[in-house]
Order: sequence, then C-alpha cells, then structure tokens
Amino acid sequence: MDGETPSWLEGDSASPAPTPVPAPEPTSQPEAFDLNQPAPSSEKTARAPITDNIAGSIMNTINTASDKPEKEVDESDLPRVIFIMRLLNLAAAGLLIAVSIVQLVGLPHISVWIMALYATFGGVLVCCLETQLKFIRTSIAMNFGFLFNSVYRFLFYCLMASVSWGY
Repeated sequence: MDGETPSWLEGDSASPAPTPVPAPEPTSQPEAFDLNQPAPSSEKTARAPITDNIAGSIMNTINTASDKPEKEVDESDLPRVIFIMRLLNLAAAGLLIAVSIVQLVGLPHISVWIMALYATFGGVLVCCLETQLKFIRTSIAMNFGFLFNSVYRFLFYCLMASVSWGY
C-alpha cells in the first residue's frame, strides 16, 4: 500500500464483502397502514373530504368551473371598449398633468416640486402612448418598453398613483 489510495479502492483487499440483510418475513396479521394498498371504501370515504386547505378548495372550484362550457363572447364591441379605455387613460393623464402643474405654480417645498415633476412626466408619457402616433410609439417602445406589458403598465399606473398621492 502506497498510502495515497484508500483501502476500499484497492482490488486485492482481503476483507470479505458484506452480506446482504435478509428481507423480513411477512406476518400473518395485516399491518395497520400500508401505502401500497387502496383505502377501504365506506360511506365516510365515499363523500368528498372536508379540507382546511383554502388553495385546494379554490383549485377544485376552478376545475369544476372550467368543465362548464364557456359562453361565447361577442367581440364586435371590443374596438369600442378599447377606444373608451384609451379616452379614459388620456383623461386621467391630462388630470394628472393639470394637477401637477398647479402644484408647480405655487412654488412648494422642493420634495413636492420633484414629485410634481415626476407626475407631469408620467402623465405626458401616458398621453404620448395613448395617442397611437407611430413615430411616438416607436420611441416609447424603444425607451419605455415596460408600458407594452399589461402587468408592468399596471405597476407604472400604481407608481403614478402613489406619486400623486404623495404631494
């Protein structure tokens, strides 16, 4: 032995291989609980189990609701709904710009002034986005791409709401 290799790695080891442990003998009486056997059927197990798992209850509700056929949605009103949403977004952005400019005219404290500037620029950004002019939308897509994702746009609107709430 050269001292560097472990003894179990050497092939000429004189120690015998370990003997396998014999499997336990099956007993005549059944075990109290076995995962491999199906549960016995009875009146109690035939009913739906009562769970305290709220997520499981919600998922069961969703699964049973998705089995029902969905009602057909009339998509003829969709362009009108989108147009109304754009107008409402433009109105909200216009109000945000107007209120923030009124705040700026009064020469408030510097922190309110900075928040009003953020609100003004956010409102202008939303106005430019909602106008649907191609050259403006391209610029917005290149620099403010998060506004084209619904989740990130919602978070931006929440940020603008908190900014306007701050002053």
